Amino acid sequence: MALRVLAVLLSATAPSCGVKEDRGPCPCLLTLSYRNALEGMTDSFRARVYREGFILSDETISLKLEPSEHVVKVVKGENRVCYFGGASSSVLEGDRLMIPKGQESDPLFIGSDMASCYGEKTVVNLDFRKEFCRLDLEIPNGTWEEYPYEMTLEGNVSGIDIRTLAPVEGRFSCKPSPSGGPKLSARIPRQKDSSLTLTLTGKKDGRVHSVPLGRLIEKSGYDWQKSSLDDITVGIDFASGDFSIQIAGWENGSIRDVDL
Repeated sequence: MALRVLAVLLSATAPSCGVKEDRGPCPCLLTLSYRNALEGMTDSFRARVYREGFILSDETISLKLEPSEHVVKVVKGENRVCYFGGASSSVLEGDRLMIPKGQESDPLFIGSDMASCYGEKTVVNLDFRKEFCRLDLEIPNGTWEEYPYEMTLEGNVSGIDIRTLAPVEGRFSCKPSPSGGPKLSARIPRQKDSSLTLTLTGKKDGRVHSVPLGRLIEKSGYDWQKSSLDDITVGIDFASGDFSIQIAGWENGSIRDVDL
């Protein structure tokens, strides 16, 4: 009789998620599914799960070891899943992913979704978006090595909030790099206004000229609100002062020439 009473007490106090017990306190197995991850992503990405302002999980997930999905244990309820790949030089400061001073944007792919984790298991399909624009600067004749100016891109967005996906204001500045022939290239983050500027500094005399690049891009009809950002080629004829813009669609591969 004493042994039977002891067995009942032990079964009543031991933590369990058996079939007959109340399963409310048990965690939810949250499956992160990324079978349709965007091309161009790196071999891994980072995923955070938040409950309000608290981090429940923070992991780096290998696409080689787990090519399609990853499972984490989380408390039940409404949780936010934030994820990003391609962030090689960016610095995570709290919930803000910041671009280091003087550097271009990383080739960042990012997303943020709510997951209703009320059952024993749930699945969230990660929807990565292309969070950078490749900007090519092209001159019609010659090469940039022969051109008498140094180029600098400057703007007012220096990062992104990984929870809200809102651009973070801050000083952005980088020098485009030669990418073959008459082209210079740089990756720029999603913009929130038309403040992006191309600054030309004379190699010999140090004289400075500014081109309101953000306003030219705005005039072209480029959409900074698209889920995945398109790429831009800006043609510059410094002799005549003419500019042209070509927008390369990321999702459908379309090319659109814009006369300014």
